[in-house]
Amino acid sequence: MAIGGGDVAFRTTGDQLFLVHFRSGGDLTPPVLSLPGDLAATATDPAGAVVTYTATATDAVDGARPTTCVPASGSIFPIGRSIVACSATDASGNASAGSFAVTVSRRQPTVVQVSLPTNDLVFDPLSNRLYASVPSRAGALGNRVAALDPRSGAVLSSAFVGSEPGQLALSADGQYLYVALDGAGAVRRVALPDLTPGLQFSLGSDSFFGPYLAEDMEVVPGDPGAVAVSRFNTGVSPRHGGVAIYDDGVKLADETPRHTGSNVIEFGASSSRLYGYNNETTEFGFRRMNVGPSGVATQDATANVIAGFGVDIEFDAGRMYATSGRVIDPEERTLLATFPFSGAGPVEPDSAHSKMFHLRGGTLSEYDADTFTLRQAYPISGISGTPSSLVQVGDTDVAFRTSADQVFLIRFAVDTTAPVLSLPGDLTTDATSPAGAAATWSATATDDVDGAVSVTCSPPSGSTFPIGVTAVSCGAGDSSGNTSSGTFTVTVLGARDQIARLRTELSTVRSATLRTALDTLLRDADEAIAAHRRTRACNKLTAFSNKVQLQSGRKIPAATATKWIADATRIRAVVGC
Repeated sequence: MAIGGGDVAFRTTGDQLFLVHFRSGGDLTPPVLSLPGDLAATATDPAGAVVTYTATATDAVDGARPTTCVPASGSIFPIGRSIVACSATDASGNASAGSFAVTVSRRQPTVVQVSLPTNDLVFDPLSNRLYASVPSRAGALGNRVAALDPRSGAVLSSAFVGSEPGQLALSADGQYLYVALDGAGAVRRVALPDLTPGLQFSLGSDSFFGPYLAEDMEVVPGDPGAVAVSRFNTGVSPRHGGVAIYDDGVKLADETPRHTGSNVIEFGASSSRLYGYNNETTEFGFRRMNVGPSGVATQDATANVIAGFGVDIEFDAGRMYATSGRVIDPEERTLLATFPFSGAGPVEPDSAHSKMFHLRGGTLSEYDADTFTLRQAYPISGISGTPSSLVQVGDTDVAFRTSADQVFLIRFAVDTTAPVLSLPGDLTTDATSPAGAAATWSATATDDVDGAVSVTCSPPSGSTFPIGVTAVSCGAGDSSGNTSSGTFTVTVLGARDQIARLRTELSTVRSATLRTALDTLLRDADEAIAAHRRTRACNKLTAFSNKVQLQSGRKIPAATATKWIADATRIRAVVGC
């Protein structure tokens, strides 16, 4: 039969009803996508976080349709903002598309602040140590290089190196640490990891302006015995004293011109390419320099590709990052991008993890090194003075120093280690009343990140425990949500157990007659307790105490008698006498 619109219906003898729809022009309506809103997650490891979601599609003709999303639900999403693109198609080829965002944030970092005067910091990944140059005003640690634990900031070792250590440079193989000695116009080489002071060499002097000091230093790649030094004089402007190469302390003949040149320097990918930037005069020249057996020479200078006074540079994976936010191709001398931050501050690029840190004021910001966008900003409280010497520590963490004698360790590493519980062994105590006895103990927990953390036990220490055996459950958690748990038992001895123990102690009585008489009283008391005859039990315990008292200092030592009387008195209290 016709049902309108050109459609028909029919039935069968098998109790079936069929509706047949004829649509002119075919199905032209795409499926309807149902997607989540923008999602947020917290990173669970350095790679990001696994994020799951539900995305469906329904078609007016075909019903539920499969939905394809990229990245798929259950994928690892990196730190930062990712776009998930989804689509669905019906049987007629009609397609729908939609998207939503997933933002993965790091956990707030653990911040360790250490009070220590320093002039520079470097991190050695081979020894996992943070090295600091410590000026003379630091007292006992003054004029030394200190090796710091990058987790706690504790001084692991130190070595005297000379007058007013400043700029530091570390060889890539972890063999040497070069230390500029500002009080001596020299550089000291220190062997690692034992911090053994070695070769010291002078940076020379200007005939008019006196000794040169080190403004910046870089160890020659592949040659731990050679170092490039950007020198300066005090009391003159421009103060630049040229760049020179020192090979095992001997200055090579060729050096760059003085007064205007590369105040800050960075080696490129090879030992023959050194880059520099003039951050002292409005020339703002970015320089390419060639390094060879006879020293270093300037190849060319490009003005204003990096601009700004006091700007520093950092080389990483073929790019040069400036503390002003600019990123350039150092060989082409062209601007690649500018990070969206205002105000120069230390930067630390990490191309291996596609990120760059920038520090300014009280905020440490993490940027995506591919998209040059902000991933996340972290306020760091307690900063005084001007931050500098921002260095990467391991794959995830950073450290920096300030002009106000502070060192900050910023730890982003995801903590997956639970606290270590320290619980007592199983405890046994005597009941002191029919309710049992109070039991106290010490339970502690130490976390490798948070240090000492609180422990919660149920029942808690100091509770009254009933006669018998009670299990105590304890747990501790750290700031990252890792938990530990453990148990022990508290056994409270009732009156009969205490009587049994007291009867064994009677073996010390030499008089067999007295020993038998005392044991009989305790046995009778025990039998009375078992039979719920409290008055008889109380009387027998009283008789025991009286007999012991009569023999105190005679057949029973006074100290023993005092103890047994106290035991009997406690047992009477448990019985309820």
